[in-house]
Amino acid sequence: MLTRRHAIVALLLLTACRRRPRSGSADSGAAATDAGSEPASVDGGGSARDGSADAGALYRAPSGGFLVRFPDGKAPEVEEKTITGGGAPVHLFKVQFGTSGYIVSYDDFAKGSGRPPQQTLDGAREGVVETTGGTVESERPITLDGHPGLDLTVTATTSGIPMRQRVRVVLVDGRLYQLIVVAPTWSGATVVEQEFLDSFRLQGDGGL
Repeated sequence: MLTRRHAIVALLLLTACRRRPRSGSADSGAAATDAGSEPASVDGGGSARDGSADAGALYRAPSGGFLVRFPDGKAPEVEEKTITGGGAPVHLFKVQFGTSGYIVSYDDFAKGSGRPPQQTLDGAREGVVETTGGTVESERPITLDGHPGLDLTVTATTSGIPMRQRVRVVLVDGRLYQLIVVAPTWSGATVVEQEFLDSFRLQGDGGL
């Protein structure tokens, strides 16, 4: 049941990001540096560098207790989705930038479940793989303000187009946050993507 819910959430994220890419990429910047296999600490108080392609104000979410900088400081489209079978709704915040889709989501389904955090994080990864039929190209554990998470890169072919998904998952006391960038593989990992992922931070207790 846990993995099934993760797969449904992953499908919502993928559908929200889906857009047929053009022959060139509007995203710019050098390739992001690949991290090692050791657990990484993500600085929740950091911000994007001045003058970068995604310079703009941090977006303060009206719910969910987080801030993030979308490319060009764009305000996202906000949705709330209820999953068939009940449980906590999934909250989506999405932006299209060039040929790429940028999303933050959160849901509270794991609150009070008693499940080990790693089981929830593994379920999120398995949900992405199951939904896309893709391959995990890289994976590393991270922490954000002491909360456990995962960084993933998954490649898959969608509607005949090779696509890359960069996914950051963070579990905060039963609330699962997911940041995802979906882009055609030919675009390469960019500074814009990395700064979006690194700009995410919690407000206080994460709104719990």
